[in-house]
Amino acid sequence: MRRVVLPLLPAGTRFCYNPYFIAMGTTMRDFLHPEFALLGASDPSVADTCAAFYRTITDAPAMRVRIEEAELIKVAYNTFIGMKIVFANALMEICQKIEGADVDVVTGVLKQAGTRLISGAYMDGGMGDGGGCHPRDNIAMSWLARNLDLSHDWFESLMVARERQTEWLADLMCAHDLPKAILGYSYKPGTNITLGSPALLLEVMLKERGHAVRMLDPHVEPSSADVSTLAPHVFLIGTRHAEFQGRRFPKGSVVIDPWRYLNITDPDVTYIAVGRARPTGRDS
Repeated sequence: MRRVVLPLLPAGTRFCYNPYFIAMGTTMRDFLHPEFALLGASDPSVADTCAAFYRTITDAPAMRVRIEEAELIKVAYNTFIGMKIVFANALMEICQKIEGADVDVVTGVLKQAGTRLISGAYMDGGMGDGGGCHPRDNIAMSWLARNLDLSHDWFESLMVARERQTEWLADLMCAHDLPKAILGYSYKPGTNITLGSPALLLEVMLKERGHAVRMLDPHVEPSSADVSTLAPHVFLIGTRHAEFQGRRFPKGSVVIDPWRYLNITDPDVTYIAVGRARPTGRDS
């Protein structure tokens, strides 16, 4: 802002950088009920003007900071979410690979640590982070880490972890000698937006291994909603759309569910709830 935008403004302009912390699908709710209003102001008076405006909308605190601090806070907020998702997915992978541990139990307890661990939002195992903002801001922060010669580029590590965790889901699919299908490839439930979708990253990885991949999403392509007439596939639930609950799958199929939200009891369908507890020898 200070390097590019401010020099373009007329002399004497009072400037306030006011990034929003909103999400697709909840934009108005997030605007009207923010955690805080972030005001990166060129001088205190313009921050006061903006804070007075926000008091007509919300009781959330107005955080007055420098312009550079506001820019850093915005991208740090997004990359912190990405960090939580990578961490939760690492726990999911551990629970999938050992006996007797359920990732939802593990993360459910961690969510109770509201004093030290902040909040339980984004603390569930599933697909990787997605959308137009979070992966982009991870790239920006990685660039900044290299540009400032930080001791370690933590943000690149997050991006590498996101890719490796997606590769692991590809491994789970490739363990079954069936055609491959990804059910849901918008970046989050209830939307048709595919920008930054982790399911699309998974598709690329499967194609690089030589697999044809059928992509099905009722929010992106309504005609692709029905899978019951297909031949047996290994299906991975890429997006947690509510429409997939109660869906009938072809007999002989394998359904891999990183979200653990389906309830598939058909004995002719193999259901893998990723990260759900498998009984130990003692349990069994």
